[in-house]
Amino acid sequence: MINRTGKTKYKDLSSIKISVSTLNARLLEFMNFGLVKHFAIRNAKQRKEWYEITEKGKIVLKILEQLTQLIEK
Repeated sequence: MINRTGKTKYKDLSSIKISVSTLNARLLEFMNFGLVKHFAIRNAKQRKEWYEITEKGKIVLKILEQLTQLIEK
């Protein structure tokens, strides 16, 4: 769900077929593990929020992709 820039908005994640409470819990876990960072800009003119995968998250994702390939062989 995270695009090629490594960023995604909450509304894009909410299209995943899980409950809102589960999504929020997973995002919090990922942030606590340092896999994802939350960014927010809030002022009178704009409000932007997004999530970015961290370098640690990219490493974990690569390992998970490799495990998936091994399992599928």
